Amino acid sequence: MELAAYIRVSTDKQAAENDSLDGQRRKILRWCEQRGHTVVKYYVEAGQSAFEGRRPNFERLINDATSSDRSFDGIVVYNYSRFSRKMVIQLTAQEALLKSGIALFSCSEEVPDDPALAGFMTTIIGAMNEMQSQQNSRTVIDRLNDTASKGYFTGAPPPFGYHSIVDPKTEGGPRKKVLVIKAEEAEVVRYAFDLAYRGTSGFPYGVKKIATVLNEKGITRRGRMWNCSHVHRLLTDTSYIGERVFGKNRKRPDPYQGPIIVPVPAIISRDVFEHIQRSLKSRAPSSTTAKGLRSPSILTGLLKCGTCGCNMVVNTGKSGRYEYYKCSHKIKKTVRICECPTIRKDQLESRILQTIAQQVLTKAYI
Repeated sequence: MELAAYIRVSTDKQAAENDSLDGQRRKILRWCEQRGHTVVKYYVEAGQSAFEGRRPNFERLINDATSSDRSFDGIVVYNYSRFSRKMVIQLTAQEALLKSGIALFSCSEEVPDDPALAGFMTTIIGAMNEMQSQQNSRTVIDRLNDTASKGYFTGAPPPFGYHSIVDPKTEGGPRKKVLVIKAEEAEVVRYAFDLAYRGTSGFPYGVKKIATVLNEKGITRRGRMWNCSHVHRLLTDTSYIGERVFGKNRKRPDPYQGPIIVPVPAIISRDVFEHIQRSLKSRAPSSTTAKGLRSPSILTGLLKCGTCGCNMVVNTGKSGRYEYYKCSHKIKKTVRICECPTIRKDQLESRILQTIAQQVLTKAYI
């Protein structure tokens, strides 16, 4: 038979080191040679979970296998856990393959030739794989919770203003890391909070203005420009008052453990932080309705910058006397980032309405 081989590793580290990828490939080729099969196509998924997360090459494999012009007769995997660790995905995919007459083989698990017995066996194997995946996940979560509870850094990029070092107290044993202040970034953090607290002349700056100031001064966020979201995330991060929250953004809530407060060195005073939180809350939009629906401007959410492709938003000029459509990148980051011109709102909307009246709201078109 001519087969398509599906190969997958779970982590980016494994993918970078080719860990398991080559091993799976060799095992599959040896298995096919022993049975007289030929691998005509490979679908490789590097660093993708089979329990959660999108697997584009897996989706492409199933689409190709169930299409009328497919180039193979079956699929081979190193073992069924490489195919899927989630029963609902495995059963849905197997049902689609069965309807298309595509066989699914595992190099590591032999199943009977009888379709009914094969289906029963693969279901049992799939259930065991899912249970093992959940147990592994629980073990990892418990270890991370334990690490955080003891005040250690659990990994991932450190918050801006900090970097991680090995705790000297753990030398000679399991090495654990802690967060310490990164001086040059901490100065940027203090500057951003100071702008939000009193600006440059006693008047607090909003997140847009702060992003603009930082970008125009050439102050980057680890080599990247700032935008409103970055500034807002920084101004609302409790790490800067010494309380880093671990577990607040879990993909799957932990029923056994809520968020954990990990002590870290403070950069900002609590009084300043809380004052800024009240200020941000007072300026937050009260409505959750889509901007385009609640806006009085007819092109909000529709008009795009012809230079960089981002949204054009309404901006005021001449002390609020005039309104303009302006590239949001120029507002959020710096006016020098894009060459798109600023357009008078009333003139543009008038032209749009005139065009709609002349070309769309006609008797023939209606």
